[in-house]
Amino acid sequence: MMGRFRRGRGLALVILAGLVLAAGWLVGALHSAYRANQAQLAERWLSLQRYRGIAAQADAVDRWAAEIASGLEDEAFLVGESAGLIGAALQSRIADIANGNGADLTSFRAIEPATKDGLLDLAVEVQLSGRLAGVQATLEGIESAAPLLFVERAEIRASQRASLEGSEEALLDVQLEVHGFMRADAAGGPER
Repeated sequence: MMGRFRRGRGLALVILAGLVLAAGWLVGALHSAYRANQAQLAERWLSLQRYRGIAAQADAVDRWAAEIASGLEDEAFLVGESAGLIGAALQSRIADIANGNGADLTSFRAIEPATKDGLLDLAVEVQLSGRLAGVQATLEGIESAAPLLFVERAEIRASQRASLEGSEEALLDVQLEVHGFMRADAAGGPER
């Protein structure tokens, strides 16, 4: 009987040791998960504080954006005494942009002004020539400065002069239709 009792006791000790190890592993896993959750909570708490700080600045940002928008609105439109004077200023501006970027303004023609949605549309037809980089920089210069100008039509062809000059980089002939807008109430009318 004693042998049986010892075997039962030994088995009970093995089972008890297994349970203690399983419980230790479970407690370790729970502790590890708890620490990971604590780290996530701390990180999220910092994010929440940062977002609260950003939200607290919303009114100031809205006021700043309104100030910028009102200033940009004024800078977005062409200003001048008449369509003819504005056209001359556009010719000078586009010629400066083209020449500054290595392109040549070869022709400039004002298109009859039209009123659209309370705005006076002042359009010009421009012909220029130059290498690809110069033409690209000229287009970017036209469309990126204030007051705003828009290229609505562009025709680009390889220049006949390029083959005559024997240049390795092709010359391009470019025809553009460029539009700028003036507030109709600010215009003295579409006189030339």
